[in-house]
Amino acid sequence: MVKKPKSSEIHPGPGFRIKKNIARPAEELIVRFAEFDTPDISDLMNRLYTMDIGIKNLINQAKIVGPACTVKVFPGDNLMVHKALDIARPGDIVIVDAGGSSMNGIIGDLIATKAKHRGIAAFVIDGLIRDIPGIKEVGMPVYARGITPVGPLHRGPG
Repeated sequence: MVKKPKSSEIHPGPGFRIKKNIARPAEELIVRFAEFDTPDISDLMNRLYTMDIGIKNLINQAKIVGPACTVKVFPGDNLMVHKALDIARPGDIVIVDAGGSSMNGIIGDLIATKAKHRGIAAFVIDGLIRDIPGIKEVGMPVYARGITPVGPLHRGPG
């Protein structure tokens, strides 16, 4: 078991909600989903719950499938993305609701490297990212609305 650094301990204040125990689907179900293309899954779910067309894989064309570890952040802030990496398990996909903000990049090469080290499969971000050359070097699929050089805030809530 990997011991988490002391800095990973957050004492939530107002506006913070952290759910540490996430119910994940059975591995067999995830493997079966991997056999299908996204449009087929969307059709079977009555065309609901699919990704917004403005969010695209900006790093590579890797197909992703896995349990979702969801995060809602204040637009332009990534404090709770760091916490999500402490909660997510290897194979999880970190889904970040940044409200479609065009203010700041939510992740960059540092978070991508940290996530890859912890076995995270991918990111899907309703917002922007930065440090594209570094993220490409890490090789992790990252879906987002776009790219900016502006870094994130680190205040919360989330």
